[in-house]
Amino acid sequence: MQNYQQYLENQEKDEERNGLDLDHDKEKGEPKAHQQAVKKAKADMIEFFETRKKGAAKIATEAKAKGGPSMLTAWHFAAKRQPYTEVIAAIKSDKNEAFYLAKCNELVRKLKFKNLKQESFQETIGKLEVWGEAISQLFN
Repeated sequence: MQNYQQYLENQEKDEERNGLDLDHDKEKGEPKAHQQAVKKAKADMIEFFETRKKGAAKIATEAKAKGGPSMLTAWHFAAKRQPYTEVIAAIKSDKNEAFYLAKCNELVRKLKFKNLKQESFQETIGKLEVWGEAISQLFN
């Protein structure tokens, strides 16, 4: 079991890794190096998810242009636009891991396989991928 000091040190390391100010102290009173590391990590995470969002949009557009069976890919990747926007906003507002897990769980509950049409399936899985990717990137 870790003591309180170890807990704080681990939290500081997490903030420097993912850029999230999870203790919501706005890094006041923290060393300059820590403040800069958190700021850089946040910018890197936002850039990562902006890039992923642009990539998904490109794939969706290309797949839609092909039509036919490629429409499954188009639906899947087009559905990622809104969740990527929400993930970026969540990073900017320092949402904790529970927020991201709640988003995943909400989507998992929608997966009633017997009743899902192909388009709904592709959209739900696309959204779930974004939130799962965010958890993976930010917290693991």
